[in-house]
Amino acid sequence: MSTKKKTSVALFVVVAFLAGVFFTTAGANVFDLGAETAQTSRAAGTTKLSTAPADFQTAFTKVAESVNPTVVQVQAAKEAQQRRMNPLRRFFGSPRGEDDQQPLRQGIGSGVVVRSNGYIVTNNHVVEDAEDITISTYSGNQYDAEVVGTDPASDLAVVKVDAQNMPTISYGNSDNVQVGQWTMAFGSPLSEDLENTVTAGIVSAKGRVSEYTQNLNAIAEFIQTDAAINPGNSGGPLVNMQGQLIGINAAIASAGRMSRGNVGIAFAIPVNLVESIAQQLIETGSVARAFLGVGYNNVSPALAEDLGVPRGAAQVTRVEPGSAASEAGLEAGDVITSVNGQPLSSSFQLRTTIGSKQPGEEVDLTVVNSQSGEERTLSVELGEQQQDLASAGDPNSQNPGRSPQGGTPDEQQMENLGLSLRSVTPRVLQELGLDRSEEYRGAIIANVDPRSYAYQEAELRKRQIITHVGGQRVRNVKEFAAAVEQVEAGSTFRVRVLVPARGPGNQTQVLSNVTALQKPAN
Repeated sequence: MSTKKKTSVALFVVVAFLAGVFFTTAGANVFDLGAETAQTSRAAGTTKLSTAPADFQTAFTKVAESVNPTVVQVQAAKEAQQRRMNPLRRFFGSPRGEDDQQPLRQGIGSGVVVRSNGYIVTNNHVVEDAEDITISTYSGNQYDAEVVGTDPASDLAVVKVDAQNMPTISYGNSDNVQVGQWTMAFGSPLSEDLENTVTAGIVSAKGRVSEYTQNLNAIAEFIQTDAAINPGNSGGPLVNMQGQLIGINAAIASAGRMSRGNVGIAFAIPVNLVESIAQQLIETGSVARAFLGVGYNNVSPALAEDLGVPRGAAQVTRVEPGSAASEAGLEAGDVITSVNGQPLSSSFQLRTTIGSKQPGEEVDLTVVNSQSGEERTLSVELGEQQQDLASAGDPNSQNPGRSPQGGTPDEQQMENLGLSLRSVTPRVLQELGLDRSEEYRGAIIANVDPRSYAYQEAELRKRQIITHVGGQRVRNVKEFAAAVEQVEAGSTFRVRVLVPARGPGNQTQVLSNVTALQKPAN
């Protein structure tokens, strides 16, 4: 063999060896397999692996071996009822089918043991209104279970069986969960015969909160995963590759009425919230939840641009008298941009952030005044929520109803703004269900051109009452027109509006909102 060939062979061997070392090390780092899992669990569970598996395939096997004994099947007998389909919905399974109308429907869900003396965490919607609850364990034992406590707002519940020395899950830390990390889901999808099914995937996203998720969970910022999860997985654990609980599986995204199964988008309640709620339910049977005391809404695109605040900011529409918000100096129209230095990516995040805290905790709110644009930081000591968030009326929901018919001689078409306005009269107030109060005097919107800046960017709608233009009080359409006349052509100006809305008990309440309008250049 020539010297040149010998050199090439030697070089190939060296490169292959180094590549093997690189991929072995990289694989160990990516899959967390290269060292012992020395992190101390926050729960005295029995599932955390003491040493790292030798290879990737063994990792899944070891996690399944350690977690499966802690996973239970929950059989809940409930009265049958017709369900609404929702693109994003909870997934409590029924072996008899979705539309079964038997007097009692035997539903299938999942759960996980968190204390060795028989305490089990599951979803509230799994055990809610159940006549009988039966728990089946991995070892084949069956127990009758009693509900210890439920928390509909977070969709969590704790049940208990009469047993001792049960294998328990270890709590992880959802703050440490990273997008892209491997995860495994456990449960009983679709049928009681498919108990302890194990699937794997990655964390697809964190902090999922939206108008749709709020309908399912008023508190949680969901962990999203593509691990295969189906009806019946409700209440089962989502774990990391150390076998630690990082979430409770609670909802799936559905492609439509004909699709009830996995489409690669599932949501889990983060473990830090699970641990807090479970501890309270076990110790007291109920949950104490923080209360800020504000109604709020999205910031309109026009106001967000005018103030220079993120679209995810939350505009305060009302402040409860005597609440924590009132004591701290929050006012209707203020725009909250961050909590404890964390910017709001969505106004809905304000609810989940405050709702996950305890009464008496202090939070720092970054607030922008919608009139002056001044930014300030308020320290707020949170109060206690007295009403269940899952059943409370939404203070931000608006019921358009019909437009008031109390036309007045000074009704005016502001075509350059895309608005039709009329002055508020006693008849208008009566139709709106409002008292004859000076604060409600203004120019009520009778119509909005859907093509206008007022509709699309300022998000003005029928039945809203404009009371201020650029900080100037206007009590009728003539004063509104006079105030707008003073605004320079082509510039933006802020307006304060009152929004009649249906609150708890179907009572009319008035929310205060600020947005911005644009006066045409000519």
